[in-house]
Amino acid sequence: MKIIYPPVSEIMFVGFAPGFPLFLLLGLAGRELGRLLGGRLSGYAFWSFRVFSLRWTGEAGRLRFRKARAEKGAAAAQCLMRSAAQADFRFVPYLLGGGLVNLGLLGICAAAFVLGFENDILHGLFLSGMLTNGILVLTNLVPLSRRGVPNDGMLLLRALRSRETAQTPRLALQSDGEPPCEPGKVRKRKHKK
Repeated sequence: MKIIYPPVSEIMFVGFAPGFPLFLLLGLAGRELGRLLGGRLSGYAFWSFRVFSLRWTGEAGRLRFRKARAEKGAAAAQCLMRSAAQADFRFVPYLLGGGLVNLGLLGICAAAFVLGFENDILHGLFLSGMLTNGILVLTNLVPLSRRGVPNDGMLLLRALRSRETAQTPRLALQSDGEPPCEPGKVRKRKHKK
């Protein structure tokens, strides 16, 4: 079977331009969904899942949907989990979940681009999906630290080197048995007198 790469044409831009925001939304939601699945495999309990201003929370055993106002400086998407109190924390699925979903989306877009369609608009659409998910994979799985905040790839690398560091993701979510506070709000600590 001979693989024919499509030539780049002006009409591809018609698919590429709307494809970028579409695949950015799908990529961010997919990454957080991967973290949710990886977190569940790691022993975390679901608390909140947000993509832009759309938020789902687990309250009293029920899934609730809310539209929240997006705060300045907040992440575009976020999956918050309650910490597992286990000593043998399985951190690999949690840390790799998001990046692996983006890698899967990258593969699907690449296959559709190379093998699939003879339509220039669809080639542009899937090219934008490849680029968007490729960027998300690189920024999530390649060990990087931005302004002192490590990405999942860096956390995994550090966790594999040190047993104490392996507990960092679990400890970051653990807060005296309570779920993390809402973004932008400070939870008051209970002090013993």
